[in-house]
Amino acid sequence: MATKTKSLKTRQIIEELFKGLDQRQEKVLTKRYGLDNGEELTLAELGKIFSITRERVRQIEAAALNHVRDRATEGHLNALTEAVLNTLKKTGGVKKEEHLLDEINGFATGADLVSGFAQQVKFLLEVSKAVLYHREDEAFHSHWHMSEQHQEKAIKFLEDLMKSMKSKKNEVLEGEKFDDFFDEIRELHKLEKEVAKHYLKISKKFSENIYGDFGLAEWKEVRPKVARDWIYLILKKAGKPLHFSKIAEEIRKTRAGKKTNTQTIHNELIKDKRFILVGRGMYTLRELDDMPAGTIREVLMHILKKEGSLNAKQIIEKVLKNRIFKENTILFNLQNKKYFKRRKDGKYELVI
Repeated sequence: MATKTKSLKTRQIIEELFKGLDQRQEKVLTKRYGLDNGEELTLAELGKIFSITRERVRQIEAAALNHVRDRATEGHLNALTEAVLNTLKKTGGVKKEEHLLDEINGFATGADLVSGFAQQVKFLLEVSKAVLYHREDEAFHSHWHMSEQHQEKAIKFLEDLMKSMKSKKNEVLEGEKFDDFFDEIRELHKLEKEVAKHYLKISKKFSENIYGDFGLAEWKEVRPKVARDWIYLILKKAGKPLHFSKIAEEIRKTRAGKKTNTQTIHNELIKDKRFILVGRGMYTLRELDDMPAGTIREVLMHILKKEGSLNAKQIIEKVLKNRIFKENTILFNLQNKKYFKRRKDGKYELVI
């Protein structure tokens, strides 16, 4: 029997386990566990279909499950549970549901890969009691684990990793040090890299933004929620001023399917003190800009005071990095001998 079941698909295994059930028992299990289309029905919904009470549906389900579990002892589930256990052993006894399904999709028929396969696997593994299932919740994606101990080990690693990064946002994101934190905690827990990566995949507390920066999902730079969060992230990554229409365009690219109104973006840029206007609809982050918001002369004086003597090309580059002025305007203002002096080597400095 065990040799025969190795070639069975999940649908065929279910057919074997259902042998001996009456029509109503079979339909109750099929609809209760979404074995046909992936949609699970409640006891109340099934009660309406059969015109019986929820308690009666529960009794029918319980009797049918007892029969199925008896049939399972004949070895119909052996090949599936063996494949699942082998997969879980490679990933520290824990694996995100969708990744487990990818690993064992050889047990699916073509149609089941579209709908029903996940529910069929879930039903069969729950019948087998060989592994445990964790439904998706606020903290975790749905996943399978070999035991409570395996899951606790994964959770402890994730908690320690989160604690180590909690107050180090700039270091993690700007310094691109996520891997350093990850490896430090992984080694502390004596985990292989691939195992730790699979632990990470079950958690909703970590995420990656559109630029590939990995960090805590609660950080707005990692998972922006509202318009001003997206504006901040885009300007931060640009590292230079952008026109408000360009910012809106970038947000539309990254939020496919969601409406982004250009005027709304402009309004947010005006209201939020983190953003400053640097000229002709161009905005940058206040934290990235230490130049005065005044005239071109004041900007030039600020640059030369901070940087020392510079040639015209260097000055123009530094001005245009954070301000919108025409090159001729910059050069014209540098001729003001009351404030600026051109040396023999062509460099400009402040008149002291």
